Amino acid sequence: MIAINGTLVLQLIHFFIAYLIIRFLILKPIITVIFKEKRLRDTLITRIQETKERVTQVEQEKLNALMRYKNYFAAHIPIIGSKKAKMRMPELQPQEINEQQIKEQAAKIVSIITDKGESL
Repeated sequence: MIAINGTLVLQLIHFFIAYLIIRFLILKPIITVIFKEKRLRDTLITRIQETKERVTQVEQEKLNALMRYKNYFAAHIPIIGSKKAKMRMPELQPQEINEQQIKEQAAKIVSIITDKGESL
């Protein structure tokens, strides 16, 4: 049988004091850090999921816009030779230039070239 004496009571008191020291000085701060990290991880996971959802939503909107543009341009292709296409793309008409205008333009070009040559 176990005899209850002063040593056993003293060991129980020491055990209880050691338990309180370990619990409040070591385990409690560790547990709070663990719970903070868990909350932080959970918030990061939810933010990542929200960002992924936003990215897929934006991608879907861009794809929808691309399809709208494709359909619009497919429906509005100009037909070459039709009146509508000719109105959009006017043909250039040649202008007649006389000999005097040619000489004036040549003189202007020569003066520009010589002015730039002198400035270098």
